[in-house]
Amino acid sequence: MASKFITSAAGVEGYPSSDLPEVAFVGHSNAGKSSLINALSKRKGLARVSTTPGKTDILNFYEIDGRFMLVDMPGYGFAARHQDTRETWTPMIENYLMNRDQLKGVVLVMAIKRQWREDEDNLITWLAHHGIPLILVLNKSDKLNQKEMVAKRREFDAIQSVSARIYASATKGQGIEELIRTIFDNLIRA
Repeated sequence: MASKFITSAAGVEGYPSSDLPEVAFVGHSNAGKSSLINALSKRKGLARVSTTPGKTDILNFYEIDGRFMLVDMPGYGFAARHQDTRETWTPMIENYLMNRDQLKGVVLVMAIKRQWREDEDNLITWLAHHGIPLILVLNKSDKLNQKEMVAKRREFDAIQSVSARIYASATKGQGIEELIRTIFDNLIRA
């Protein structure tokens, strides 16, 4: 895939003027969104990976193979930022999700060892209310043994309002091809 960074934007005035379909990547600050974007694009270093959670503070647009855009959003939950800074992210994210005609859906990236919390419930309820399709990606699945994976699959398969669940590992490349197919089948071509 030929992938490239297009632009960063904090509001509508900075969005790229493109007709390509867009898929937003959301998730907790340390879920591995940037690593997953790099694995999906097959281009190491496309999305900046930081050792400090919460470095993404604006919307970052990446063109993937001239076919669609991935939009990396600031993480929610823990972030090494001041509360006031994190609070400015909410209107920026909601404005994009509600008003961007090119948006076809959202990929929620979650570290598989993390417990499902109210943040995730609120997000999927909000997306369902606004009719925005959701794919759930359980990243870092290589960190679990077989018994732990069976238990986590049972837990996450019970979650409603998602069009697909993918168990992935950005570092090992697991689930990446399935994620690409699912984005096309469930979001872009739907």
